[in-house]
Amino acid sequence: MGKPSLLLPLLPLVLLSLVLQHGEPRALSVEEFGACSSSSSVACAQQNSRAFFAAGLASRPGDSIVWPSGSTWYYMPFAPHSPGPLQRYTAEPILDGLNSVTISIEGELRLHDNFSAWPTYIHGTSNKTAYYNAIHLRSPHNVTLKGGGSIDGQGEAWWRAFFFGKVVRERPTTLYFEDSVDTVVEDIRISNAPRFNVYGSNVDGFVVRHCTIWVDTALQKAIYEELTGQDLSHL
Repeated sequence: MGKPSLLLPLLPLVLLSLVLQHGEPRALSVEEFGACSSSSSVACAQQNSRAFFAAGLASRPGDSIVWPSGSTWYYMPFAPHSPGPLQRYTAEPILDGLNSVTISIEGELRLHDNFSAWPTYIHGTSNKTAYYNAIHLRSPHNVTLKGGGSIDGQGEAWWRAFFFGKVVRERPTTLYFEDSVDTVVEDIRISNAPRFNVYGSNVDGFVVRHCTIWVDTALQKAIYEELTGQDLSHL
């Protein structure tokens, strides 16, 4: 029989140190940070994005950010440089540096379709106007987005506006991951994005699985036929 490892007596101390450093994993409901599901107004939708960001800023490794089940949450990015408690942490609606956090969408997240109120920025490389993405994570590490709920992009208003020249091509992407490492998107339904449903830019280890991603192409054809007069019924 081999000699017992000298490290075994130290293991409880190591585990205790980890617990003291990070604490027990927490479920951070967006409701605790001021999210509202009682209204479809632009103000409520932007408040929900502030609540999500506040939960993200308060998170630590092992935590979950939860959109609770049984509710519909309208969502629109808050305007950049808008006054409020987030101003000192983030100048724009891009959540930076989430680490080992789960985003659990258990209810329905519904992107607001008031494109006139949706915040924009000037794209640095092209000097063109673009819309901020809905949920934009920059430099996330070991982040999982799941929950069994859904994100409805409410794309019809955006598609019509784009086809008729009322909005620019760079419309919001529903889920945008930038410079990410070890990202998983699973067990969720994502539909009818204003532009792209899921997009990754400069990613390392990016998995999308067990998801339903759906686009109402019949409606898109109908809008195109309305614009051009062409019959696309054969497609």
